[in-house]
Amino acid sequence: MKIAIITGGNEYERVTSLKSSEYIESRINFAEISRFLYPEDFELFLKQMNSFDLVIPVIHGHPAEDGYLQAIFEKNNIGYLFSNSHVSKNCFNKTNAKEYISKIDCGIPKTFLMKDGDLKFPLIAKPQENGSSVGIYFIEKYEDLIKLNLPDDYLLEEYVRGTEYTVGVLDFNNKIFALPIMEVRKKGAIFNEREKTTSLSKDIEVFPENLNQNLRIKLKKIARDIHSEFGIKNFSRTDFIVTDNQEIYFIEVNTIPGCSENSFIPKMIEKEDLDFKDILRYWIKKELR
Repeated sequence: MKIAIITGGNEYERVTSLKSSEYIESRINFAEISRFLYPEDFELFLKQMNSFDLVIPVIHGHPAEDGYLQAIFEKNNIGYLFSNSHVSKNCFNKTNAKEYISKIDCGIPKTFLMKDGDLKFPLIAKPQENGSSVGIYFIEKYEDLIKLNLPDDYLLEEYVRGTEYTVGVLDFNNKIFALPIMEVRKKGAIFNEREKTTSLSKDIEVFPENLNQNLRIKLKKIARDIHSEFGIKNFSRTDFIVTDNQEIYFIEVNTIPGCSENSFIPKMIEKEDLDFKDILRYWIKKELR
């Protein structure tokens, strides 16, 4: 069996993507792996792509989480892991994602655009399409917003005070189930990239021992509903804010969540007493049937 892993990507999430691809590759000892960097090796991959049984795109952000690569695979009838181009694009675009969430019993932070006049502070400013907490700002007053000089297509989102939780969902052994919930004990108003992708994460990302059982059940159900409603394949990770009144707000959903040793998903899989190697083998065999 010959598998191609494509990794790299844009400068903002490249390091995280490389770490994730290394982790995934280390769990595949049952196939011949060829590794291609995007964009450096992509032309070489295109020349060789028909020689592979399967492709695994391990890039956070463009060009994998937004569906660009998947559209190329689909056009050339190349099998691959993770969600298709349409699903990836809808999940990656924050406005599109919120439209889907409106069908699910979950709160959505109010969203403004830069051109809107009636802004209520504090706000969270975030790009329409990005991940790994890249380009996100906590803004307390209008003067701070003006100083940032953000593009017009930036989203301005109401700041919801509460506790942040993240829930992984897995397609495995012919069922879809939610993994153990993790709490994000971020030090500031936002969870920054350094906290998320380095060894600092061990002190910030924890499995909450005293989480209310009703809340635990509800978070897992909503995460499964999002996974199914969007048509996500293999795995996903959805981030939520829960207020003191136990109101649940959707933040974002990831179709290629981080898979480095410091990432949420591998920790959740280990907590569930599963082996990522077995999961990858299952996904690959299922795709090749």
